[in-house]
Amino acid sequence: MCVAFAKGTIQGVVGRMKKKRRIFSRRNIVVLLVVSTAGLLLFAFIPVGFFAYFVLIGPIQDARLQKRLLCNADHRTLLEECRRLSKQVVIDNPDKGKEEPMGVVVMRVPDSELSKFRLVRRIGGRVFVNIDGVVSIEGGGTMRHFGVDAYPEDFREPFSNYDYGNKELVPGLWYYDDRYNRDNNYDKVIDGMLRRNRK
Repeated sequence: MCVAFAKGTIQGVVGRMKKKRRIFSRRNIVVLLVVSTAGLLLFAFIPVGFFAYFVLIGPIQDARLQKRLLCNADHRTLLEECRRLSKQVVIDNPDKGKEEPMGVVVMRVPDSELSKFRLVRRIGGRVFVNIDGVVSIEGGGTMRHFGVDAYPEDFREPFSNYDYGNKELVPGLWYYDDRYNRDNNYDKVIDGMLRRNRK
């Protein structure tokens, strides 16, 4: 009886060892290695992706948008389109003309609503209309912030010493760029781009 008990115990231990060995089979080890390698690569590529966007891709997209705004666009046509867009979005807004600081966004205009505004759509960028009907076509969002503001014909300054932007492209259409704050000679760069537009 003792021999049978010992034999049964040994067989049970051997069976459990075989099951444990199955956990560490070649297939399971390969799967574990593949999953852990994929996890490590994903963990490593997230910061690389952020770096690539903010340092490499983002500035290239910003430069292209800036070129479309300053060098390729007909500024009078752009202003007219923005004013039509403003009238479409801010019709009978009860808050229009209130003495509020600018920057209160009524809405970001979705791409689907820009189909009638070919030049605005072709330029690209994010399009906003604020509470006073000012249309902003905005670029940046990586390491800089720039764009144009198109003011409605009946625009009233919400407060004294109101800052329209950095450079008036045509009466009612202003370019703004935070690089003006960091570079005293940046106006010359913008003037050079505008000269290319006039050729």
